[in-house]
Amino acid sequence: MGTNTAENRTCQRPPIVDVVGEYVTLQQHGHEFWGLCPFHAEKTPSFAVNSTKELFYCHGCHVGGDVISFIEKIEGVDFKTAVKRLGLGTYQPSPAQLRIKQEAKRITLWARATSTKLCAALRDIGAEIYICSIARKVLDEKLVSKVEAELIRRWAILCDLDDDLNNPKLTVELWQQREEIDRFLGSLA
Repeated sequence: MGTNTAENRTCQRPPIVDVVGEYVTLQQHGHEFWGLCPFHAEKTPSFAVNSTKELFYCHGCHVGGDVISFIEKIEGVDFKTAVKRLGLGTYQPSPAQLRIKQEAKRITLWARATSTKLCAALRDIGAEIYICSIARKVLDEKLVSKVEAELIRRWAILCDLDDDLNNPKLTVELWQQREEIDRFLGSLA
């Protein structure tokens, strides 16, 4: 009673919906509030604020975080300034919050690196498909068509995987399967 731990200070955070609502017009849909993203120009709302998790995320530009990171981004200030503007004083994230943030960073770095590998593989497959279209005019059309069909199948699989890597909810699920995905990408090289 009366202790001022990091966890107690965390509870003092203003609700993210209230803070974001000062900058963005939001409409409620279930636990989430939606609006136009303040970080990029858009006509259709892709910016979501989750009142239960106290997080925001833009499905268009992939910017997300908590109330502190929102103030950092929207006002272009550092962490300490954002904390002061929210009236949190000497806020320190808990060890659990730091571990979660560190794990999220690892997942994000893996997803970006994997997406980069996928894009390189897609470029290579695209070039091979183009070569097949040229070869079909000169070589046995049945043989070329089989090769081309296999390339198009690979193309579709890799495109789907890349789309999934760029969806934060699916990225966390894919992180659990990263060894298999990394082996699969290694087999493409």
